Amino acid sequence: MNKNNYHTHTTRCYHASGKDEEYVKAAIKAGIKELGFSDHTPWHYDSSFKATMRMPENQLDGYIESILSLKEKYKDQISILVGLECEYFEKYIPWLKQMLEDKKIHYIIRGFWPLIADYMCACSSEAGNWLFGRKNVEKGKVEILKNGIIGTQYYYNKNTRNEYREKLGWQNNLIVGHVGRFSEQKNHTFLIDVIAEMYKVNPSVRAVLFGIGDLKNDMEQKVEQLGLKSIIKFPGTSPEINKYLQAMDLFLFPSLYEGLPVVGIEAQAAGIWVLASDTISPELKITDKVHWMSLSKPASCWAEKGLELLNQVSERDTALEIKEAGYDIEFTAKRLKDIYES
Repeated sequence: MNKNNYHTHTTRCYHASGKDEEYVKAAIKAGIKELGFSDHTPWHYDSSFKATMRMPENQLDGYIESILSLKEKYKDQISILVGLECEYFEKYIPWLKQMLEDKKIHYIIRGFWPLIADYMCACSSEAGNWLFGRKNVEKGKVEILKNGIIGTQYYYNKNTRNEYREKLGWQNNLIVGHVGRFSEQKNHTFLIDVIAEMYKVNPSVRAVLFGIGDLKNDMEQKVEQLGLKSIIKFPGTSPEINKYLQAMDLFLFPSLYEGLPVVGIEAQAAGIWVLASDTISPELKITDKVHWMSLSKPASCWAEKGLELLNQVSERDTALEIKEAGYDIEFTAKRLKDIYES
């Protein structure tokens, strides 16, 4: 029987020692036929966070290059594979999948929880498939516990809506909004183009874009160049996002990729329209407030659809739908309590 090892870390993840080639030589000496390197995967964080137990993103190319060069050098003595050990962070999974394809990673390690867990829980079907395997999800062995929101902070309230529209100074305008870090993933360049097209058709359109990030200054400059500084606000972050969502009429969500974004649930809880790219998980749609658009469509088409939604009269109270879909934190907390006590 062949001896193989697919779980080998390097110094890049801070809890191994020795050089890459030393591992290969040791494996050959031990009679191993196939050696897989599987450092903890880097993640493309949307903040300045630096992990202390995984490879930094800027070392990934060097890691791949090193292992592939050893694969070629020792090809007559041992088979060598480039792998990664991956945890599950829902918001980064689309980035991970694209990275694995672009870098041509041979395999990944995802953990052994199905072998040892008494209960298997995940925040979505996609997360369950990733963590525990599609078969376990399909057989009903994985319980889907939604990322519940504190509903009472987000459910529509007419008085809150009026108060925060007044704070923005746009009591009688159509307000388009977005909440998200200013990064390439969120596609703010296109989002601003959509707002500009909407404003051309309907001059009462205004927009408020919450968030911070590396591209914020670039987006502010773009707005100034378009002559839209008076109609688009960049407040940064706020502890009152839940209340400002109430003030909005439309949430624009043209992300290049997403998992299941909680802010999309929060926007629906506030009862506002959500116009989202079809790259976002279909699990986002829990009310009829969500409408999809392809990013292949030009900004003018997005603007047309956005204005169409704004012209529709619709019930804003979505509390019952959010609760019935299992996205209220009270449901999630109760179910977790039942699991721990069973």
